[in-house]
Amino acid sequence: MGVARASPTSAAIDPDGSHAEKLSHAAGALERQPCVLDMQDHYLAHDLVQMAFRSRLRHHGDTTPVELWLTQPPGPVLKLLRDYFPDCAVDECPTLPEDCHLAVSTARQRKGSPANTALLLNALLAVPEGEEITSGANRPDTEPV
Repeated sequence: MGVARASPTSAAIDPDGSHAEKLSHAAGALERQPCVLDMQDHYLAHDLVQMAFRSRLRHHGDTTPVELWLTQPPGPVLKLLRDYFPDCAVDECPTLPEDCHLAVSTARQRKGSPANTALLLNALLAVPEGEEITSGANRPDTEPV
């Protein structure tokens, strides 16, 4: 999640694009300013809080805990979330869960079609546990289209 790069303001300032390089350099310098980085952290934390409310917290009486999985969130964002939800528990995982790796692998595409690795992995996952398979039996499910 990030801040949009193009805006109507930039079109109004440089309608023909003749100063694009200078404006890009100035925008890059501006984005590195502490106050801008702080505001980006606040925006991200605000969006995450809104997603939490939209998921379950909005439904009064729902006591199911809300889980937010954040991949490498900036430290200030975690602090803001802890301030907003003081009773939240934070479990930090240095690596992605296996389910995330599996989802990426099974959805991998090449030129708009499922990649060979995705075809093979999906075919293997479709085999019931404990059932023996052979490469010949798996071939129709793993051949590229």
